[in-house]
Amino acid sequence: MARTIRGSYIIGPAVPATVGLVLTAKSIARYPELKSVRFAEYFLIGTLLSVTLGILGGLVLLKAFHGTVALGK
Repeated sequence: MARTIRGSYIIGPAVPATVGLVLTAKSIARYPELKSVRFAEYFLIGTLLSVTLGILGGLVLLKAFHGTVALGK
């Protein structure tokens, strides 16, 4: 679900705060488990990978639907 929200941010006009909201909600839900150093490292690496995959997936879909990828205005 989180990757879909991040990917849809790239494809269409979405509120930029949506990405931050997803990351914040994920962190709040996992807060008690983050006290373990091993889990914290696992969580951070997994979140970074998930964000990267969501952005790359959105860019691929943008290229497929519109034929171009413009990262700036």
